[in-house]
Amino acid sequence: MAFRDLPIRRKLLLTTLASSATAVVFATGGFLVWDIDQLRGDIQRDVEGQAQLIADGSGTALDFRDNRLAQETLQTLKIRTHAQLACLYDSNGVLFDRYERDGEVDCPPSPGPEEYTWQRLAVNTPVNAGGQRVGLLHIVREMSDVQQRLRIGVGILAVLVLGGGG
Repeated sequence: MAFRDLPIRRKLLLTTLASSATAVVFATGGFLVWDIDQLRGDIQRDVEGQAQLIADGSGTALDFRDNRLAQETLQTLKIRTHAQLACLYDSNGVLFDRYERDGEVDCPPSPGPEEYTWQRLAVNTPVNAGGQRVGLLHIVREMSDVQQRLRIGVGILAVLVLGGGG
C-alpha cells in the first residue's frame, strides 16, 4: 500500500516515528562525535604530560650517558597499556635507549615526526639537563581504545534506531 493510500492515523504515526528517529540519530551522533573528540584531546594531553615527565627524568641519564637510569625511566611506560614505544635520542639525534612494549614497532634511527591519526599518536619532547638541551624523547601510543569506543557508539546508535523502529 502506498503512503498516500494509508489512513491518516497511520500517516501521522509514521511521520512522528520518522521525525523521532531522525532526532535520535542526530542527538546520539552529535554526542558520539563530541565524546570521541574529547577522548582524543584527553589522550593527547595525557601523552604529552607523560612525555614531559619522562623527558625530565631522562635528562640526567643522557647527560651522564647512563643507560641503566634511562631504561628505568623509560620503563615507567609499562603502566600505560597503550604506549607502544619510547625512543630516547641524544643531542646528535642518535638513538640512546628505547622502550618497546611488544617489539612490533621499532625506534626509527633518527627521531620520527609528530603525528596524530586514528591508528597512533606520536609526540616529540625535548630533553634538558642543566638548562641545556641534551636530547629528544619520541613516544608512540596506539589508538585502539578510541576505535573501540567509536565502534561501541555506532553500535548503540544502530540499536537505538532499529529498536525505535520495531
